[in-house]
Amino acid sequence: MALLACLLLWGGGSARSAPGAGAEQNRAAKDVGPTPAAGKGAARDAGVVGSEARQQVACPAGMSYLPAATFTMGSNDKKNKKFWLESEDAPEWTGLDEPVHKVSLAAFCMDTTEVTVIAYRACMRGGKCATPEKDQCAWPKPKMDDRPMDCITWAQADQYCRAMEKRLPTEEEWEYGARGTDRRRYPWGNQDPSYDTKAYRYRELCVTYPNGPSCPVGQYKQFASPFGLLDMAGNLSEWTSREYCYPKGQCGRVIRGESGPSLGDMRSAHRGYANASYGNALIGFRCALSL
Repeated sequence: MALLACLLLWGGGSARSAPGAGAEQNRAAKDVGPTPAAGKGAARDAGVVGSEARQQVACPAGMSYLPAATFTMGSNDKKNKKFWLESEDAPEWTGLDEPVHKVSLAAFCMDTTEVTVIAYRACMRGGKCATPEKDQCAWPKPKMDDRPMDCITWAQADQYCRAMEKRLPTEEEWEYGARGTDRRRYPWGNQDPSYDTKAYRYRELCVTYPNGPSCPVGQYKQFASPFGLLDMAGNLSEWTSREYCYPKGQCGRVIRGESGPSLGDMRSAHRGYANASYGNALIGFRCALSL
């Protein structure tokens, strides 16, 4: 797909699938935020988080509580050809999403939706957030208040979260928030998203790839993650705190939650990366909060 190839050029700053998830250089990648630590009271299953959720410390408004847990991160789906529309869509990196491994996390809060245009504009008016690029972006347009904020560089997303006394989520926290503990493939379960040929859209998520438009945040409530997080698949991809560097190449930041074009891109375990200094119209963000 020629269009896909053009969009994935690093020089343009667009998202790419993160190669070598299991490689040593990636395991040594830097995080801005707390190192995941073993927590107590792991969730018993992904759909019902149990008594710990009922005893949770209250998260701020607009955030969801995620209990401490040990979950399985990563997948072997790269070996299944059904997840890629055409051969050139399939990742060329042999270590994508691998290795499958256990991760323990302490309890934390995460924004229930992606940060909206109206929320980010308020931060700009308060003098705490920088003004992003406007070219080919949705946020400067009228009637976009309830859309996810786009064209944000990694540093601008980090700045916003810090201004809100929060932080960007780690890559591990993001995947746990999307999948829970039952190793589900998508936030809503293991059923592949269904395409409505009459409406030209998926029933479960808002597809913005390759050129939008985005959807109002949180409108796919029936397809929330196990913890009630919305748009963890589809709408905009999201920055995480994780840095990824090629052994002999450039560094970028890991993004999660892509919307296509292949099913493989929509999976909760799928890893992408992008040039951290480039504000991309397909990338937004949400914040997390340590407890």
